[in-house]
Amino acid sequence: MKRDSLAIPDSKAQHYSINVLEKMADYVVKSNLFGITNREQAVALMLLAEAEGMHPMRAVQEYDIIKGKPSLKAKAKLRRFLNAGGKVTWHELSDTCAKATFEHPQGGKVTIEWTIERAKRAGLYVSISFRVLNRFQQLPHKSASCKPL
Repeated sequence: MKRDSLAIPDSKAQHYSINVLEKMADYVVKSNLFGITNREQAVALMLLAEAEGMHPMRAVQEYDIIKGKPSLKAKAKLRRFLNAGGKVTWHELSDTCAKATFEHPQGGKVTIEWTIERAKRAGLYVSISFRVLNRFQQLPHKSASCKPL
């Protein structure tokens, strides 16, 4: 198992001073590449990365800020799950439905189906990001069970 696959802290990980983290954060915010809107959010994510034994920029890549809180991106969650021995079987992946079975040797098996109708009932369909998501954008998630992310 890869050490960083589960974000297990690495005792050899480099630690950065707060001044260096703030400088990195300034570039992250000014670049407007990651959707992070202020320096404090960027520094907080970078400190989270340090706590998990990752490079600070790794957290910027793997987390979104949603309603002021860090949220691990779906692709990062899936990669961690697969690297920890999990398995995903895709039953359907279309413009209106994503259905997959997730299995793990330590946690059993569950099939989850997510549809546009379900997203509407949950109040999530109002998000422009969900509405513009199409099958071609979902394909990397589908192929994730076949190759490393």
